[in-house]
Amino acid sequence: MHTVPLHTMPLTKAWRYDAGHDKPLIIRVEPNIDGPKTKYGLDPGTIFTVSEELRGEDGVLYLKLEDGTGWVFSSKPGLGKMCERYSEGDLAHWRYSGREERMLTLRKVPDIDGPCTEKFLEPGEVFAVSQELEGSNGVKYLKLADGRGWAFDRKPGVGTLCQPYGNPDAKPLPWRYNPTDDLPIFIREGPDINAPRKQEAIYPGDTFYVSEERRGQDGILYLALAD
Repeated sequence: MHTVPLHTMPLTKAWRYDAGHDKPLIIRVEPNIDGPKTKYGLDPGTIFTVSEELRGEDGVLYLKLEDGTGWVFSSKPGLGKMCERYSEGDLAHWRYSGREERMLTLRKVPDIDGPCTEKFLEPGEVFAVSQELEGSNGVKYLKLADGRGWAFDRKPGVGTLCQPYGNPDAKPLPWRYNPTDDLPIFIREGPDINAPRKQEAIYPGDTFYVSEERRGQDGILYLALAD
């Protein structure tokens, strides 16, 4: 199938999957409705970002997911609309630090001890919030705009889990270097294990503060030191 890049159309990166039913949209390997399917899917209400848009000869607008999982489509002949551009408006955005490399299980209600959903936040994930509630225990509960459930900004006895994303007043998060051996880790000039090393190093037991976390294509979480 021949597709045409939309070079002249302003690209709105945020889209939302809403086909009017409760079935997931299976992501395709290529920009073709009848093309091979990946093992990934979008749940109804999912908000996702797009890196490329292509108009197919069938008139369908194909959307390349920014996370690299594949392609979906804005409509399907005979069925109608599948995805629509998403205007985030005044929605707040938060980020789950995942500093222990663990997923955060979302709750069905704004309560840390409430029933869990089957949905998670991945370490480093940025998510849109449609409602914030202050709990009696000093915890702020965050309702995800895509309907997946509730997260929380902190957990008593653990510390900060989520922070406002893009907020210059957000405080850097503390990390501790605790390797299985006694070797120091040298600081890199960029978010890449093979990047040039600096002379400075972090030693076992050191606590340091992080201003940015970035998940690399190699699956490693890179940490920008706040100093």
